[in-house]
Amino acid sequence: MGYARQDKKFNDGEPISARAMARALSTGADRVFTINIHDTSILEHFRCPAKN
Repeated sequence: MGYARQDKKFNDGEPISARAMARALSTGADRVFTINIHDTSILEHFRCPAKN
């Protein structure tokens, strides 16, 4: 998940790409598995169970 490094805002107006990607990838999924995710707190943004 290449966008996992953008897990917080650094400047005003910046999107949190990790959250957006997690929500998009989990749409319609029963569960998601990641490998070596940058920050495990991103797993909370998936709309289904997610495991690193």
